[in-house]
Amino acid sequence: MSPLITLSVAYVLIKRLRYIASLGIIGLLAVGARAGEHSIFAPYLGDEAPQILETIETQKEDSIEITRLRFLNRTLPDNSIVSIYGILARPAEKSARRPAILVCHGGGAMADHVEPAVKHWASMGYVAFCQDEPGIADSKKMRSTGYWGQDRNPWRCKPDPTRNQLYDGILAALNGFNLLRAQPDVDPDRIGVTGGSWGGYMTTMVSGLKRDRVKAAFAVYGGGFYDHGTVCQDALARRGTENRALWLKHFDAGNFAGDITASYFFAAAACDWFFWPPSVQATLDKIHSDKNLVFSPNTSHALAFPGGNTGPTPVDSRAHRAMQEIAWMDHHLKGEGKPFPICSVAEKPIRDGAGIRVTFQVTSPVPVTAATVWYSYGETPWRTRHWKKLECRASTAGSYYATLPVEEPDQPLDWFGLATDDRKISVSTSLLRVDPPALGFTDADRRTVLWTASVHAPGFDSRLWHPPYDGSYRGGRFRFHRGAFNGQPAIEITGQYALDCFGLRGLSLARDRSAGLSFWARSPSGTGFTVQLVNEETDAVYHVWEVNQPPPGQDWKEVRIHWSDFRPGPHAKPPMLSEKTAKLRIITPAGADLFFSQISAITVEP
Repeated sequence: MSPLITLSVAYVLIKRLRYIASLGIIGLLAVGARAGEHSIFAPYLGDEAPQILETIETQKEDSIEITRLRFLNRTLPDNSIVSIYGILARPAEKSARRPAILVCHGGGAMADHVEPAVKHWASMGYVAFCQDEPGIADSKKMRSTGYWGQDRNPWRCKPDPTRNQLYDGILAALNGFNLLRAQPDVDPDRIGVTGGSWGGYMTTMVSGLKRDRVKAAFAVYGGGFYDHGTVCQDALARRGTENRALWLKHFDAGNFAGDITASYFFAAAACDWFFWPPSVQATLDKIHSDKNLVFSPNTSHALAFPGGNTGPTPVDSRAHRAMQEIAWMDHHLKGEGKPFPICSVAEKPIRDGAGIRVTFQVTSPVPVTAATVWYSYGETPWRTRHWKKLECRASTAGSYYATLPVEEPDQPLDWFGLATDDRKISVSTSLLRVDPPALGFTDADRRTVLWTASVHAPGFDSRLWHPPYDGSYRGGRFRFHRGAFNGQPAIEITGQYALDCFGLRGLSLARDRSAGLSFWARSPSGTGFTVQLVNEETDAVYHVWEVNQPPPGQDWKEVRIHWSDFRPGPHAKPPMLSEKTAKLRIITPAGADLFFSQISAITVEP
């Protein structure tokens, strides 16, 4: 029988009192004068483990023991209960106190989805637990039961934030943490929390609310400050000022990040569809404890760097969001391995001819094998940026620099330094912004650089082409061909599909007096295609201009599209070329077979 901890009858007797306290009337179990003390979660900040309602099964699998169970999340005033399903895994071999990991699932998932993670942590000597998290979980498939709020809107907080379905999700994670901490084979001083996407949000939330009870945290993609740059900020704003303020107070992990005492790592995607760099940076800025980070350039919900989840070291993405999360937890919870490198910026940027020199420092206990700088145009939308890579030069020991090219002297540039050590662990600096006018740049320094889009197989250092992140137009596929056009690479799209090209700079296209686009294409299928220019507002609203192209023929043919050929889509707001124009999209119909290569802007003819 698995050594599960249950509660006395006293737990049930105080259920009404806990509910009253959750409304903020009293803070019975609040810990310290921190943000959590004044939140609706105050009654759940102690160490009391939840009552186990049912032990579904306990079984052995290889070297680990797995227990499936349901615990009491809370009792409502009408005496109905919220029951949460969870999975507990531990090494089958009996031992003294072990380190432990709480795994938080992402949006639309549930405990069963992260079962591989719980099992793998157990196979490495940890006691691990995961639970369904209502408000985040797939409500139709999860095994938990109960009242899930007054409606399906996760942003509604009036008239009572405890009726928001996300409330039970956060309680489930807090109760899951307490259940894990109470296990007889768990060292309560060595517990970590990890999760990706909404699970990264939950990792940050639990770490802030549980404070010194969490020793290590590894958040992937998601964190706090949903109003600082996320796909959710517009939906939150539409609920009204008062509701928005309530949600940010009670449900935004950023409000509790300042109470984190754990060693905290944030692995973020610089072009993430859901969580944008400003929200990541705001979360990190709020944390005062030991912290570290890495930005993955040119990816969304993927970590394409050594130590991430796309290589070069193979990784089971169901078991771990990133390879280096294992090293982070092993170091902080087991005392194994050396610390991670730290990237910092001590020198101010300086003008270097026609560019701006930026410098960062890497402090590492092991040799650094790669150091690069990544930059993007500061005026363009976060999700449609292309981060450009600059190889660094070493100046002094551990110091690296590169020069950012300045094309538009009145526009900012954003950058970060990225370093990898010989263990395949990658870290980066914070996201930084440089302002060319502050360094003496004027309109006279403007350079005309006509836009071109490389056509070659994607890598994390040059990913320009990607299907729409929103999942639209997924009836076909695309692939790269080497030497398909006069020895040059080409892209082939087959079937009904859409392919986005990132990194367009509409402001420069307008200022350069460009005339349109030029590329070479052929269509063995005899089908035409559509080309779109996409503008994105800060609230993730799109404005589209498009032109339908006839079949180019079966042989290679140069296609020229003038800006005047594009027509606005519904609700498109001019101008077509602006600082918000950063994406080109090619759409093909069913049955299509389209090849294209050598895309570039064309100048106004004299």
